[in-house]
Amino acid sequence: MEPYQYPPITIAGTFRLVRLLLVDTATSPPTIDVSIVETSLPNPVPYDALSYHWGVGADEKPDRPINVSTPTGSRRLFIYEPLETAILELAAAGFTQRAIFIDQICIDQRSPADKAGQVPLMGEIYTRSARVVVRLGPSTPASDDYFRFVRQINAASPLGRIVQIAGKEFLPIYDAVADPTMPCDPAVAADRDALLALIQANPEFPLASAIDVQSRSWFSRLWVIQEFCLVRDAVLLCGGELVCVTCLRAAMLFFVVHNAWWLRNIKGDVPVSTMQQRERVFQLNAAIIRLFQERRAIHTGDGKRDLYDVVLKYNIDKEGNKIGATMPEDRIFGLMGLAREDEYWRQVRVRYHDAVGVYTDFAGLMAARSTDLLLYSQFPKEIAGLPSWVPDWSAKLRVPHGYMELGQPVFSAGGTGGPTPRVDPTSGCLVVEGVIVDHISRIGSRQLQLDPSDKASEGVDYISTKHFLDETQEFVETAAQLATSSIHGFHADQLAQVAIRLSDFGLTDKVLLQDMAPDAVATTLVRVRDQVHKTGQMLINVNNTVQIYNLGNLLQSLSQAPWYWAPPNEFEMVRSCAATPRQAVSTLLRGARLAAMDVLVALGASTAIFVVTRWLAFRKRFKGFNFEGVTSSQRAGLQRFGLDETLLRSTAMRDYRDHLARNIGNRVYMTKQGFVGLCPPQAVVGDAVAVVLGGTVPHILRAKAWAGAGRWEYVGEAYCEGVMQGEAMGQLDRRVGEILLE
Repeated sequence: MEPYQYPPITIAGTFRLVRLLLVDTATSPPTIDVSIVETSLPNPVPYDALSYHWGVGADEKPDRPINVSTPTGSRRLFIYEPLETAILELAAAGFTQRAIFIDQICIDQRSPADKAGQVPLMGEIYTRSARVVVRLGPSTPASDDYFRFVRQINAASPLGRIVQIAGKEFLPIYDAVADPTMPCDPAVAADRDALLALIQANPEFPLASAIDVQSRSWFSRLWVIQEFCLVRDAVLLCGGELVCVTCLRAAMLFFVVHNAWWLRNIKGDVPVSTMQQRERVFQLNAAIIRLFQERRAIHTGDGKRDLYDVVLKYNIDKEGNKIGATMPEDRIFGLMGLAREDEYWRQVRVRYHDAVGVYTDFAGLMAARSTDLLLYSQFPKEIAGLPSWVPDWSAKLRVPHGYMELGQPVFSAGGTGGPTPRVDPTSGCLVVEGVIVDHISRIGSRQLQLDPSDKASEGVDYISTKHFLDETQEFVETAAQLATSSIHGFHADQLAQVAIRLSDFGLTDKVLLQDMAPDAVATTLVRVRDQVHKTGQMLINVNNTVQIYNLGNLLQSLSQAPWYWAPPNEFEMVRSCAATPRQAVSTLLRGARLAAMDVLVALGASTAIFVVTRWLAFRKRFKGFNFEGVTSSQRAGLQRFGLDETLLRSTAMRDYRDHLARNIGNRVYMTKQGFVGLCPPQAVVGDAVAVVLGGTVPHILRAKAWAGAGRWEYVGEAYCEGVMQGEAMGQLDRRVGEILLE
């Protein structure tokens, strides 16, 4: 059979659809006969759209044949195996009445020109479809069980209505389910009672089944975002089971209230595996909720945002799981349907197998919109050959240090405006206006590190934090001695505040100032910082204590051991036992008992820190759970080392630890004139601290001497005490000029 040749599309707004003519599973391979028809926007024929995970590598070739009916006879077209399976499931479920948009068939995958014309239409194609069928993959016993559970709890229950309630109005219902004894108004009480009845009828939430369904690869693919969010009606297909998307959303809501009820009614020990499953469901829910939020924003009048904001939202890794995309270019093109078609959108040129060119062109467009685009040029990069100023959207990217959340900068180092950045057509450099503040003369050796025992919540390691705080304080005190320093003449309390701001990029100070007076913030920050420092020192002492009492270490370092644990040498032991055997044994046992008490107290304090740290992370996830995990002996250990359990549990401590964790990898620096701040790990002595007009935070740049004066390589974002609120812009001795970034 001859291969199918796509007729070129010559009319703007025209796209292709598939009609399923015959699906026969009795043959091997299955027989799939289709026709490919054309229709046009804005008034296409009625059609469905398929959303699925391609599930193939970039270099794989399609090898499953289908037959395409044409006026001159059938022609052969090859597709990938996952799509073949999806078509078989569609036919079995009865989705053959309407034409279907299937991107793998409707777009000529071998033609760059066809892709360039069709990909920008994808958003409108999915928006105009009557319904999207989401194919999650093959069924399993667990997925069948969960789909049946979802349909069951949605049948004749209030979930369908409650899931439409806005978040603020839902919170009283959640609280009432979590604590049925609390007073509430009649409407809330009615919903509470209905939910409690549903929980009583389903006391065991199918955690493993929920994980099976919600961990399917479809939920983690970038293309499916616009495919799912733009259409109003969508159904989920998994093997032979179907549920509506609203039913799935209701089941996720039911898990939240079910979990609140479960936490209140725990009796006895809970297996670690159960807690891990519940944590996993929360993680999976978070990713899916983002899809529902996007759907709501699009369909309730908030409208589409610009392409820059959409690309940031879906390429910045906030939950620890970066959304998947096989082709790096799709991290831009796969999101165009979610963005409004403004002047920037219309300048994006769709093409593939040119990630460097696509990313560079897009960065040039977006830099004109926001100079903070530079903050997303983070290292290391996955794609080789990118200019230093161009973000690699395929790499793991984080929210910038100087932002509380995406879209929420907390500083204004570059003031409120400046000339629009531009790309020099000859050199390819990004040209910005800015100020070189100073050059780095010294960089610290200490870095904050993740606690290896707290990977789930990405908590900071206290011991590395203690060393980092010590080094930061030393840098601040040294810089203050320079007459040219911005902190010269500061008294001890002011220097302590500077050191705290350096440790967490100044973020906790900004958070606390929202609810507290400046003096109260300063006092609280010092207490929190001191507790973290003491905790690190306590853990160092614990490690030393345990190490001393290790018998192997003891034999090598008896001089370090306390008197009550150092055993006598053999001669003294024999002589003592011979003279006063009872007293000798008593002395040795008393020493052993005291040693054991010392180790237990130290370990008790260490364990208490572990428990409190977990409690803080646990409380963030399991809202409303009153966890009293520190025992009296552990509390005594904390007190012995001068630690305050209440402060360790406080929201100020939680915020400070969270901000420290965001600062992992950065190092403290000092410049020639005595500016102090934080720089990325790849910074070196001699690098410049610069402020770009209109930017929110300073940047670290590296001179490219061989490339000509004024050319720089971008290194990363920075904190610089004394210039974070635009001070450098007002200093006449610092001339604003062009900075060329290669």
